[in-house]
Amino acid sequence: MDKDRIIAAIEFLKDGQTFKLGDLTLGRTSGGDILVTGWTDYLDLQNLTKRAALTELKETKELFNKLILFSSDLKEFTTDKRIEYHLAYEDSGKAGIGVCYEVGGQLTWIIELDD
Repeated sequence: MDKDRIIAAIEFLKDGQTFKLGDLTLGRTSGGDILVTGWTDYLDLQNLTKRAALTELKETKELFNKLILFSSDLKEFTTDKRIEYHLAYEDSGKAGIGVCYEVGGQLTWIIELDD
């Protein structure tokens, strides 16, 4: 990952804009916390299970943590902010559909999935 791209992401976040950084989309809540959205690899939402979604949400968290380890600027920017991890499904470029999110270790399902 390019450190200049991370610096650009931080500037976008400061302005309240979202920024695509690799496989993640970063944004801000109205309260100033950080939104980290990972996108499911499933092409058909009906094939996504809770187990698979949890695995992908875990991968989203791990990827963001690697970015923080890589960039002291990002680490500093996020230090006093709560991180919301989201998993979403992209409907062929038409829309993003939230699957689940985790805040402070608390998981919330947005859609119903099979186990």
